[in-house]
Amino acid sequence: MEMLKKRWVAVVILLLVIALSICIGQMRSPTGTDLSTADTAQSLDSGLDIEPYRTWLWDEADILSTSVEDTLCLYNANWDERYQSLVAVAAVTATEGQAIDDYAYSLANEIGLSARDALLVVDTGTSNAYLALGNDFLPSLTSSDVTGLLDQNLRAPLQAGNCGEGVLALFSALDQVYIANYGASPSDGYHGYGYSGSFGVVMTVTTLVIFFVILLAVLTAIDTARYNAYRRTYYGVATPPYVFRPILFWHGPRYGWYRRRWHQP
Repeated sequence: MEMLKKRWVAVVILLLVIALSICIGQMRSPTGTDLSTADTAQSLDSGLDIEPYRTWLWDEADILSTSVEDTLCLYNANWDERYQSLVAVAAVTATEGQAIDDYAYSLANEIGLSARDALLVVDTGTSNAYLALGNDFLPSLTSSDVTGLLDQNLRAPLQAGNCGEGVLALFSALDQVYIANYGASPSDGYHGYGYSGSFGVVMTVTTLVIFFVILLAVLTAIDTARYNAYRRTYYGVATPPYVFRPILFWHGPRYGWYRRRWHQP
């Protein structure tokens, strides 16, 4: 128990606690995939102005209620605020004789969507839907992912005549994809894509650097304490019975750290 009273032991324990706290904090930090559906819904900022986003809704088929349109605009207001991205919606009765995918991309270009945006076209005449993606819209989404999102959220409600419900379900699913990739707020989101992976790498490297700095500080403190005890015992002795063996090799007799301390008065 006498060892616990020594200052260097207290310093070592403190540094180890700090290092352990950092590691635990990093392991427990939430990621986008950890967020539940309820958390996702609560993440929307209802204080944003939704009126400018009504221009991105075209309900020619008259299938979206006012409340549904308000919610879709709220999603877009949040996505635009966080990620400079939005999803326009066009509910039409026909696609002018074009394949729905061709029609969707042609309409997206016509209304001036950016590479970070997407356009959902719902054709009530054929009970079909297509999500046209800009080149920089959620790059993690594959074509099979998009098909899965449409199948899981929109197809059945569309065929049952509940298009508004299906579009809301699709937007909720897209919100989870946004959050999983870029975070849930302007502070941890990124207004430009490719950020999420880079950020994770930076955080991992930063954590490792901090850990190794603290580890070196701990080992240096231990070496210093051991050296001080060694020096007090053998200072002035021409040939000590044994050579000081440090934990860190650059604290040994052949290096300046050892010699500077040994010859201090």
